[in-house]
Amino acid sequence: MGSCARRPVYVRFKNDSPETFVRMQANLMGQVFAFDSLWPGQLTRTVAVDDTYDYCWLQVVTANDTLLFRPIDYVGEKLYRSG
Repeated sequence: MGSCARRPVYVRFKNDSPETFVRMQANLMGQVFAFDSLWPGQLTRTVAVDDTYDYCWLQVVTANDTLLFRPIDYVGEKLYRSG
């Protein structure tokens, strides 16, 4: 008999900019994750969620700015449920 348990989706973010992120917050389908002191080229720790899209609400704080990425909708986007 097989199991119907869902596997989580594992997500990491990369600071692919020349700026250090003093703080970064990501909202993945209602779950908010915070990361501090993310240097250029550095990856965050891996977080596990039930499902997510390729992009999400994201706020980045640097020494000079606060940046916000706020998707309007996910129409036509693939929903990842495992992997």
